[in-house]
Amino acid sequence: SLERERTIVQELSMPYEGRVLDCSRGIPVETILDGNQRVQKQIGSQFKNQWQALIEKFSHDRPYEPNHEQIAARQIIALAYQYLSNSEPAESDPDYAIEFASKVRQADNLTERLSFFKLLLAMKDHEALKNEVAEELYERFSHESLVVERWMGALVDAPTLTARDHIARFETMGLFENATPNRWRAAFQTFTDNWENFHLADGSGYDYYTERLLQDAKTLAPVVRRGIQPFAYLNRYDEGRRAHMRACLERLQSELPADAEATLDMVSRSLQVAT
Repeated sequence: SLERERTIVQELSMPYEGRVLDCSRGIPVETILDGNQRVQKQIGSQFKNQWQALIEKFSHDRPYEPNHEQIAARQIIALAYQYLSNSEPAESDPDYAIEFASKVRQADNLTERLSFFKLLLAMKDHEALKNEVAEELYERFSHESLVVERWMGALVDAPTLTARDHIARFETMGLFENATPNRWRAAFQTFTDNWENFHLADGSGYDYYTERLLQDAKTLAPVVRRGIQPFAYLNRYDEGRRAHMRACLERLQSELPADAEATLDMVSRSLQVAT
């Protein structure tokens, strides 16, 4: 049945990196990311025919309807494409990149459009095509805040080391003028969820994020208070990253406005856990 196959495919989804770290505290982030990539490549390559069969089975030309059957089918197709595009040698295959771009352009619903946009962004190379599709999406939906925020999140979440470049571009586009909490989270919470970009071994991802917390501490105080959370569990990480996170918390403690009491309390609690 569709539900049975959907459940099986969900079980084959890669676990969130934080869950792996919870099970193996202190393991280097690079080990988790490398392992994730190797497992995806192996599953994609070994079961390539099965993934292709799933795509053929659940693809259809019916108009979009927000029903259980179509939602399940789209999830299966997206996961199958994720593994296929990570298989060897498909990870930089221009045919996949062109196919994903085409599906973004042809999709008749936001979920499918963003799903294939993320698959395109996750591929190696093809930067010109990625930029072209990103521009098209923004031009088409720039008047819809929800879509713009999902678009921002997709760009920041891409596994390539471009998150800070995208955020800088959002700044020049004026997308943070009078920013709402949702817009801030679309960029900066997504940044902390992007392990390739946030957890750089030199600590520069942490420093960058700390600068933003300090910058927005007065105008978006409740969001910044919750934004301390990525530093709250620093003891899970390897020694080098723990030291970088602790230094960022100490800087926040000394430089946050004195009236940011709730945020300072969160910082203080995180430092206590770190000792």
